[in-house]
Amino acid sequence: MLVRNVSAVPVYNDNTTEVKYVRYSLTVEDVLAVTDAEAESDSRGTGVLLNNAYSRLLDPGKPLYYVDKGFRDFTINTGSDAFDVVYGPLPQMLEYQPIGNNRACRIVWQIVVHLARCLNSADEGLAAFGYGVTWALDTEGMTTRTINGYLEIAGSRNGDGIFESADSYRERILISSLPGFRRSQTYSLSADYRKLTWTITDTEIPSPFGFPTNVVDMQATHTISSSTRGAAFQNWNCTLSGTVKTPFNLPKSIAWTAIQSVLGDRIRRVGENALTQTQNEDDGEKPKKSQYLITSVSISEDIYSFVTRFSVGYTIYGAKLEEIFVKSGLWRRPPGSFSEWQATMSDVFGARGFANLFHDESDVIIIDLCGNQDIPPIEMFSTKTEPSDFLVAFPLNKCPEPESSWMEYSLELNIKSDNGTIVHRVLEQDDLPKTSENVPDGFDPGQEAGLFFDGTQPSMYVQQTGGPKYEVFITGHAVRVGHKIPLPRIKKIAGREVTETTQDVSQKIIENKGCAIYAAKWTIGYVIDKPPDQLIEFPYDPAANKGKLEEDGE
Repeated sequence: MLVRNVSAVPVYNDNTTEVKYVRYSLTVEDVLAVTDAEAESDSRGTGVLLNNAYSRLLDPGKPLYYVDKGFRDFTINTGSDAFDVVYGPLPQMLEYQPIGNNRACRIVWQIVVHLARCLNSADEGLAAFGYGVTWALDTEGMTTRTINGYLEIAGSRNGDGIFESADSYRERILISSLPGFRRSQTYSLSADYRKLTWTITDTEIPSPFGFPTNVVDMQATHTISSSTRGAAFQNWNCTLSGTVKTPFNLPKSIAWTAIQSVLGDRIRRVGENALTQTQNEDDGEKPKKSQYLITSVSISEDIYSFVTRFSVGYTIYGAKLEEIFVKSGLWRRPPGSFSEWQATMSDVFGARGFANLFHDESDVIIIDLCGNQDIPPIEMFSTKTEPSDFLVAFPLNKCPEPESSWMEYSLELNIKSDNGTIVHRVLEQDDLPKTSENVPDGFDPGQEAGLFFDGTQPSMYVQQTGGPKYEVFITGHAVRVGHKIPLPRIKKIAGREVTETTQDVSQKIIENKGCAIYAAKWTIGYVIDKPPDQLIEFPYDPAANKGKLEEDGE
């Protein structure tokens, strides 16, 4: 056998920073000949030898011996030395040239071997790794970072299979996630199973606050409002609403835990004193605690997705306009941080996701026209399991303190005076009978009935039946949480004693939200013995003044 040529060509990785392996090309030449006896027994001559050469020299991935020839020794795929790292050795060419008819021929054979450049001929593990980075900024300054990379492994045959798949190295791609960013990932395995390419995209979350732990995403809106009726700018209607997206590996009811964390952080500030001691003293008041009452809860679930929608309504009682922004928690940083949230997203950001699909080398069977023809099932194993459920508790309402319990309070005071004056209107002249019996006192019976002495007809007579009477009426209505509504009482008006004359009252429970909500309306009448001699003050409003209604007060 004559060795024509041996060449070694380094094959670089994609970024030409390192040699993945060396491609050795071995070209040999030899002459095959048959004896006269062999030619007489088989007319094919050298064809018998060439048939044997075809089956041995053109079969890829077989053992190769090339030693003691003054070049690097090749003992490939023998099980005791190196393996070709690209499923070789790979025959490239077998050339035939007849010599002397069919008695002899010259053959030229070329084979390629792929080995690590190091002398110990490493034949497993990573052959190459690299990546590039792109940063994209949107019009709001939010950043999207995209990392495109690849890894390539040594590919060695294992009979009709392979020793390992590049997908088994996926977990070794360690790209740290960024606090405040979401992650999406794409992986692609090459058809020879030696190369895995990947794209990891981290998109900045357009929020200044981190999500609650153990949720993929959360959107929430907090609204507060107060009407100009009733306890205006004292009682505030609040609504926290939005959506929660939970991860696959946790029960969907974990959404309620996230809702409670945000809601609880805001309502816990309701009872705090938002004003300083000096500010309250300037207002002539002692510091008062406000309270809240949950008034509505709405939870809706997308059954076949991970989205939960929610709305929780509650009312804050006894908060001034200048302190409501603190007591409501509006604009307040919610609990948690991006770093805490990120720590619970390891499964979401993991290289396998919740399905945990992976490619196993046992899935690979090398198909050959001259060998195996059975296509294996492509299973792509998964260890995905369904999450369990758990029950969640609902926080019970706590009834507010009496001074902060008023939802509405309306009171109206009316005064009606009766001086005892009676007005008699005189009938027309033609309607009166002309008899002396119909002539009132002071008339001359000799005159025509209905006429004064001067002949004129009066239009009315005014009579005073007694002393004047003064009546006072208080009318109103009220709504109160957790406490019954006492009726207002008047003992004096403008310094005058009063006596109650009439009373029309109704009371009922209109709702029960863990705390009964009472409603009442009334009309109460009084009389006073003398007319008021000073200005009548407007009745006290406990809802507006956050005070206790005194039943026996003036």
